[in-house]
Amino acid sequence: MEEGSFRCDKGTLEKAVAQFQDLASRHPTDYRVLYYLARAYERLVWTDRAIFDEENGGRSPSEKEKEALETNLTKGMEAIERSLQLKEDFADSHRLKGSLWAARVTGFVSRMRHGSRARKAVERALQMEPQNPWAIIAQGQLTTQDVWVFGDGPEKTMSKLRAVVGQHPQLVEAYVLLGKLHRKLNQPKDALKMYQKAYEVNPNYPGITSLIVDIVREE
Repeated sequence: MEEGSFRCDKGTLEKAVAQFQDLASRHPTDYRVLYYLARAYERLVWTDRAIFDEENGGRSPSEKEKEALETNLTKGMEAIERSLQLKEDFADSHRLKGSLWAARVTGFVSRMRHGSRARKAVERALQMEPQNPWAIIAQGQLTTQDVWVFGDGPEKTMSKLRAVVGQHPQLVEAYVLLGKLHRKLNQPKDALKMYQKAYEVNPNYPGITSLIVDIVREE
């Protein structure tokens, strides 16, 4: 699954979903299996969100693709809720729940509806594990959506993301989020550096070429 996530390979991620669905049917009370099932759905969702990010060079999804995205979101949320019922004190599950809620934030109205739920889940994860890299990435995603975790603005969130890439240089999402936050702060040169680093880590990351080209064209 992590290979599929790294390469943004939907085929690999869909196979992971099928494998964890089978495991969950045989081990319905194993919170870890349910967590990884939800994780596979989440990776599928965010891969699609990157592909369909029209603001950053993505394409518009078809109606069938929209339905598939919504189905994956719903099934991912169902799996993580079941996992949390079995083990509430697992930080990664709260982070994952927050990430799934964040995937529903696509504009002002959805931010009002879902942003606070995403924020509370990510805050819970960070209260349990302040240095959890994926929880910090989830915080970064929410900050790009104008949902501030613990009231942290872009600068403080960026400081956390820099620490993440310092310890986990393979996490391409952190570089992309740093780039987007630099863009929000009107710092295109710094944004370009982060996008270029993301490209070095994973040239197949959806939309990364468009993010780079857009800045180069502006200069």
